[in-house]
Amino acid sequence: MSLKFHCVERRLLAGEHAGEHRFFGQVRCGECITFDKICDQIALLSAATKGDMELILDSFVEVIREQLDSGNIIQLGDLSNFRVSAGSYGVEPQEKFRATHIKRPRIVFTPGKLLKEVAQEIVFEKLDKRVVTECPFPH
Repeated sequence: MSLKFHCVERRLLAGEHAGEHRFFGQVRCGECITFDKICDQIALLSAATKGDMELILDSFVEVIREQLDSGNIIQLGDLSNFRVSAGSYGVEPQEKFRATHIKRPRIVFTPGKLLKEVAQEIVFEKLDKRVVTECPFPH
């Protein structure tokens, strides 16, 4: 598998070379694969229909949401783990600590063995020019 990249110029913000410019590689994503396309592909590889896959995946996402909302870790075999994490502001003394000192929670995705193997197989390929791929999803 190969990922495409191009070079971008950026100013260094810290360190002994702060203010100087350097070129950095920036990976360019390919096509955005929608939920519909994923369901189509799975349906082609199995006995399930596209409608079956939509129902299963929608239900899967709802179960993950409920489990994360309950504070549980979702372990998906060799695929990945999901968990909720949140930092907090420091307070002294401990008795003054309140729930309002906890920062906004985030969902942590940890790739499993299967996805780590994919990452190890990636080869990078330089683009001749910057190619912008539009994605229907907010970043």
